[in-house]
Amino acid sequence: MTAPLAIQTETSATDTAPPAGASLPASTPENRWPARVVWCVALAAFILLWQFGKPVADWAFEVPRDWRIPAQRWISDAMRWLLDEASFGLFTFTDLTRFIAGAIEAPYRFILGLLSTGILDGRGSSATQLLPPLSWIAVIGVAMLIGHYAGGRRLAVLV
Repeated sequence: MTAPLAIQTETSATDTAPPAGASLPASTPENRWPARVVWCVALAAFILLWQFGKPVADWAFEVPRDWRIPAQRWISDAMRWLLDEASFGLFTFTDLTRFIAGAIEAPYRFILGLLSTGILDGRGSSATQLLPPLSWIAVIGVAMLIGHYAGGRRLAVLV
C-alpha cells in the first residue's frame, strides 16, 4: 500500500498568484472604498470649479482661439468634396445616396400600395387601379393566424 500524498494547506508569503483556472476573488465593499473616495473627491472638485472657479481659474473657462480645432471648416470642406467631387469610378456619392434612398423607398411604396392606395398604373388623376387595397380586417386576421401558428393563442391575441 502506498502512502497518501501530502496536501499543502499553507501558502508562503511570496506565493500570491492564484492557481491556474482559479478565478480572482470578487471585489468587496472593503476593497472598493478607496476608488469611491477618489471618484467622489474628483466629482466634488469638478462641481466646485464649475460653479465657483471663474475667479480662481479664469483661463480655464475660455479656450484661446489658436487652440481651437477648426472642425466646422473641416466638416464643411469634407461635405463639399463628397457632394461635388467624390467619385467611386462608376458612380458618385450623390448617385450612391440616391440609390440607397430608392432601395428604402421601393418596399415602402409597395406596402403603401397594398394597404392604402392599391396597385396603380400611371400617375396622378389619370392612374388606373389594377388591384384594390387589401382589407385591414383581412390583414389583421392573417397576422393573428400566423401568430397562432407560431406561438399559440397568447401570441395571436398579442398580434
